[in-house]
Amino acid sequence: MPQLQGSITGRCTQSEMMYNDSGLAITRFSIPSDIYNYKTKQRDTQWVKVTCFGSIAERINQHAPKGTILVVTGSIKLSEWVGKDGASHSNMELTAASVEIQFDKKPATVPSAEMVPFELEDGHF
Repeated sequence: MPQLQGSITGRCTQSEMMYNDSGLAITRFSIPSDIYNYKTKQRDTQWVKVTCFGSIAERINQHAPKGTILVVTGSIKLSEWVGKDGASHSNMELTAASVEIQFDKKPATVPSAEMVPFELEDGHF
């Protein structure tokens, strides 16, 4: 079954890095995405959880502090469940295949940004 692919751009939350038992680096963070709700006529914020592996995880942990603008591309998974209170919940997760860090030169006055791509070396996690 093909996986859903996509990308998101936004400012990341504080990342958390750890290593699994085999020594693979894993970094997790979230990126907010504002979605316009036509029923309420307000913007709702959907938080996308991002997971990076290997060299991407290490580079993001080292070079992307909280608030850094990232462009993340990878496979998307949507989870839905019903809570104990009976309310429906959903969560979107993106497993990164590539991440670009956008460094603002002068955020208030310069709209362009320098982009530094990070990609998996072998294309696998």
